[in-house]
Amino acid sequence: MGDAGTKSSVDAEPSARWEDVWLIWLLAIVAGLAGGLIASRFLWDSGTATALALQADRQSGELQIRWDPRSTAAKGAQRAVVTLTGETGSVELVCDRTCLARGSLSYPWQESTADIGMKLLGKAGGTAQEHTRLVANTPNGSSAPDAGPTPP
Repeated sequence: MGDAGTKSSVDAEPSARWEDVWLIWLLAIVAGLAGGLIASRFLWDSGTATALALQADRQSGELQIRWDPRSTAAKGAQRAVVTLTGETGSVELVCDRTCLARGSLSYPWQESTADIGMKLLGKAGGTAQEHTRLVANTPNGSSAPDAGPTPP
C-alpha cells in the first residue's frame, strides 16, 4: 500500500484557490459597506427637513400659507399647485421653484374657512401632497359656527 508518511488524495487540504475566492468576496463586501458609509456622510444633509409642514393663518386680511422650503418634497419639486376650497368655491394657485424656495404665499381669501391642499410635482412625474384646514374665529373668540341644526 502506501507509505505511512504520505497523504492520500482524500486527506489532502482543499486547494488554496477556494480560500482566495472567499477572501476576495469578504473584502468586496467590507469595501462596499465602508464606501456606502463614507458616501452617506458626505451626501446626507443633516439640516434637511423631510416633512412639508403645511400651515395657514390670516394676516392683514389675507390668507398666509407656509411650508418648510427645506423639506425633501419642496426641494425635489419643479412646481406646486395650491388649492383653496371654501364655502363658495375653490381657487388654484401655481407655485414655481422660486415660490417653493421662499416657503410661503398669500392670497386675499375672504371666507371664514379654507381647506388648503398643496400638490408638489417633481421632475420625473412624482408627486407629493399635503392638506390643512383653516377655521377663522368669530369676533367673540369662539370658532366659526357649524352649519348643523340649532337647538329650539
